[in-house]
Amino acid sequence: RAFPLGAHRKVSLWRLGGWGESLQSVRRTMALLSAKDREMLTKYKYKGINESITEPYLIPFWNWLVQFLPTWLAPNAVTFSAFVAVAIAYIVAAFYQPEYEGEAPAWIQPMCLFALWFFQTMDNLDGRQARRLKASSPLGDFFDHAVDVTCLQYSIQCVLSGMHVGPGWMIFFLTQVAYCQHFFEFWDTIHTREIYLGPVSITEAQLLLMAVHVINMVGGAAFWTQEMPTVQAVLETIFVPLLGPKPFGEHSIRLNEITVLVVGGFEVLAGISGSLGRVYKRLNKKTIGQSSGASFSSALVELHPLLMVVAGNLTWALYSPADVLHSHSRAFVIGAGALGVNVAAAQILPYITQSRPKFLNGTFVTLVFIPILANIYVAQTSGQPLFDDAVAVYAVAVFALVHLIIFFTRITLEISGHLDIPVFTVPRPKAS
Repeated sequence: RAFPLGAHRKVSLWRLGGWGESLQSVRRTMALLSAKDREMLTKYKYKGINESITEPYLIPFWNWLVQFLPTWLAPNAVTFSAFVAVAIAYIVAAFYQPEYEGEAPAWIQPMCLFALWFFQTMDNLDGRQARRLKASSPLGDFFDHAVDVTCLQYSIQCVLSGMHVGPGWMIFFLTQVAYCQHFFEFWDTIHTREIYLGPVSITEAQLLLMAVHVINMVGGAAFWTQEMPTVQAVLETIFVPLLGPKPFGEHSIRLNEITVLVVGGFEVLAGISGSLGRVYKRLNKKTIGQSSGASFSSALVELHPLLMVVAGNLTWALYSPADVLHSHSRAFVIGAGALGVNVAAAQILPYITQSRPKFLNGTFVTLVFIPILANIYVAQTSGQPLFDDAVAVYAVAVFALVHLIIFFTRITLEISGHLDIPVFTVPRPKAS
């Protein structure tokens, strides 16, 4: 108690002598934040455009609700509580439907609905709590986006389990679209210098998922699994020449599959193409201070981590010797989604520091595809895989999740340490 804060660190490094200086050097070398990044953090200022069609009706409720949060509750703690709610709901739902099929207890859908509502509410209260406590910071911005991109993956899986889509392409497709949309959102922000939330964005996506939960509670499997022969006849004229006979499997296409295709297709066309258009226009204007100053072609090169993960996930899903997409669907979707979240989350830091993504930014996780693709090649050519794909799918899921946790933790602690901001407690006023 006699030593000032941090004195124990100085004493220990003094005792280590040259070793202490070496350790400090190694720590700086291994840091994810460069010196330029740390400098830009102190200059960070949030800038965004929100054209949401539903938020104007919800803002009065959020403004009213935030006054009931205690002033000792840190904004990041509010954010993290949303993640905890979604994680609990996901784990419970997965226990009853381990491979996204079968009947679950009737209370599962109300529980998932509440978790999703809680996620949306806390996601909109954390910023208000920060402004209320005068504690807004780039740390909170990073933490908020990291939780958003993660929670949406698991919220989608909870919804699709209730829609009885079963294991396979539908749940794989929509979870892939979700992290792709987040990647493009961050990439868009890096080059336009502002966060753009269009008429249909995260709030509308959350409301749509809530509405589907309500339908799951009322209609159940009978509603979602009804066949749509007229729609199928129209779609087959398009897809049969591309995918061959029976492109939708042995059964007729169902309402749940049509819904997933429409929602995912809209997200691709409206969200991702919108980001491409905005970046193209902004970079062509080359207005100083309103863009990254890059050329559009060099900006497109920065999409390579996303393309590598999508291509790797898709190749594995198509050619897996053990057909892991169907035989171990939950583990495969968790792993494929976590790999995507890794590369999407790697774009948050460049947006906050107003820097360009480094060439290898987020690409480390794609190395996991080297043994996977080698295994597929050997199985295709010799008929005997190098290793059991069913085991690999669990190893990849664990690797992707652990890497994601380590990445989020390191960035959070580095930003917290540089700005001298506690992560889960309210900063104390500094003495004058």
